[in-house]
Amino acid sequence: MTGEAGAGDSPDFDALVEAYQHKLYNTVLRMVGNAEDALDIVQDAFMKAYRSMDKFKGQSRVYTWLYRIAVNTALSFRRSAAVQMSRKSISLDDNPGGDDSDSKREVADERYEASSAVQEDETKEKIAEAISRLEPDLRAVVVLRDIEELSYEEIAEILEVPRGTVKSRLHRGRLVLRDELQEFL
Repeated sequence: MTGEAGAGDSPDFDALVEAYQHKLYNTVLRMVGNAEDALDIVQDAFMKAYRSMDKFKGQSRVYTWLYRIAVNTALSFRRSAAVQMSRKSISLDDNPGGDDSDSKREVADERYEASSAVQEDETKEKIAEAISRLEPDLRAVVVLRDIEELSYEEIAEILEVPRGTVKSRLHRGRLVLRDELQEFL
């Protein structure tokens, strides 16, 4: 990547990648529902950011700017017709490392009985499936607010929409989730 016209200073950019790659990956994974696609999208987002470092004016935080690029790249990916036909849902507990293992992350907690753990896993799976079925614009807001815990202002800046639109989409997304998950919650 070094030597591209208009690109930023590579060591500084390496620090940005190191600082934000995992957060961006987790967000994008929840938006697209596929680990391989999420890796590709995050890599593409960082490439776009690297090529346009000279266009970053500092009017927003670097963090917000990178999220905007990643979320917009993920939204574009989700909107493509081919992806809509072939997308698969994953559990929020699936291995985000992108390796080929089918193992899931598990944390031992002796406070719960086995039946409670199974029920909790089923609930998480149903929630993840319901989120994966949301319209892309609603899904983005739900993931950024309820999972990534970003503020309304940060989400508005990332998605380049008014704060009221963020609130409206979040409300609509939560209503859809509530209706879909009513029997599980």
